[in-house]
Amino acid sequence: MNKTALFLIFLSILLAVYPGRPAKSEGEKYLVGGLSIYGGDQDATYKDFISHFAKIIGMRERAAFDIQWYSDRDKFLKLIKEKKFDYIFPSGYDVMVYSLGHGYEPFLAPSVGGKEKDNFCIYGKQDGKIKTLPDVRGGKTMVVGDQFYFYLIRKMVGESPLDFFGRLREAPNSNSAVYAFAMGELDVLFFDDFGITYFKAVNSGPVKGLKALACSGTIFQDPALRSSKVPEEQANRMRKYFVNAGKDKAFKDFWPLMKMINGRLIEVSKSDYKPVLDIFAEAQKNGWDKEYQKWLKMAKSAK
Repeated sequence: MNKTALFLIFLSILLAVYPGRPAKSEGEKYLVGGLSIYGGDQDATYKDFISHFAKIIGMRERAAFDIQWYSDRDKFLKLIKEKKFDYIFPSGYDVMVYSLGHGYEPFLAPSVGGKEKDNFCIYGKQDGKIKTLPDVRGGKTMVVGDQFYFYLIRKMVGESPLDFFGRLREAPNSNSAVYAFAMGELDVLFFDDFGITYFKAVNSGPVKGLKALACSGTIFQDPALRSSKVPEEQANRMRKYFVNAGKDKAFKDFWPLMKMINGRLIEVSKSDYKPVLDIFAEAQKNGWDKEYQKWLKMAKSAK
């Protein structure tokens, strides 16, 4: 399970325990949505944790969070457009940017490895033949199929990834790229600092001896979002509660998890994601979406 999965479990539990606004009546529900982007055991783990802890809502607050995960991206985005959710779990930068246009605001983000901001890099091996970024030309790598990651890697190599790489595969999730690189299936690895921190804590083998060839610059991880329907006063109360969870003895059972990844939850706002929004603006200005759509079609047909 990767570092975002751990964060989602932790955040899921907190949301289930502590509602964002007082219940008006017995059985009131608040809808929380997330996009299932990992599949398999990881999604099952989220649901088990959420289901178990959500039961205490009725006892403590006379309210419940109806937490729903979606595998159908189009349906999920449609519900965001219709402003159905009170909160949205981290579901990728693409979803964040879309949600900003429909009344949602960044609310909380994970801090991992003692760092508030993440950094995405193209890695080679310290003892490998690839020493610099130009050496990568014509090589193989993988990237998750979100627009943001395609745009980011495009910005890092300075030209269309379709021209720069010999093959750019679509990764079903970020961890699969790590294992493919470790098995020698890729020439370079596109990954992030938070992910490296996680692997070093639980399975350091696949990330030993890495050498950064190019990096994105630091950015906050994709956030949990709250709807403008949630009153500011209650949102601030809940945010403070989450931010202080590492000191609140009521949540001491989760401290080992937080300690393992040196993680905590931090307050974020829309202005913190200006670098992300700038990349999307640059992509729109320069027509990168056409490159992205061409690559995505090619990558999916190659599976």
